[in-house]
Amino acid sequence: MNARKLFAIAATTALMLVSAPGGAQGWVSAEGGTGYPASAPDWAQVALLNDDTYVETVEDSVAKAESAYAAGRFREAYQFFYWAAIRDHARAQEVVGVMLLLGSDIYGPQVSADRGEAVFWLQQAAARGRPTAAYLAAALDRAKTARSEYANRLN
Repeated sequence: MNARKLFAIAATTALMLVSAPGGAQGWVSAEGGTGYPASAPDWAQVALLNDDTYVETVEDSVAKAESAYAAGRFREAYQFFYWAAIRDHARAQEVVGVMLLLGSDIYGPQVSADRGEAVFWLQQAAARGRPTAAYLAAALDRAKTARSEYANRLN
């Protein structure tokens, strides 16, 4: 594993750790244990389909995503984070944006890069008060503007 890839994984992991509810206490360990207290699900947030199939809460999805990420199962982590992101979970939107921005260079063929969608998710997270997402979205916008200005000067 090269240094760039290792740094990117460490930075994304640190982002998840710092932004987890309760800081580091909310981390899901690689051994499968969680830092979250064992408790019954909040039934107000649990949806039951007509056939009584259980649909997990957003917090359960984020916990599973963090566990999969810590174990290096990035495709699974992406899928759980994405599920939470489309349900307006700001931290999940931020992580999905970062994972899409870094793509297969960092996460292997499991997660392909999509800059346009990455910007979308980072802007969604920024709108919900995530400062790192706001910084990244602004930096990507500045880079896009600089590239187009440079291209215009060449013509």
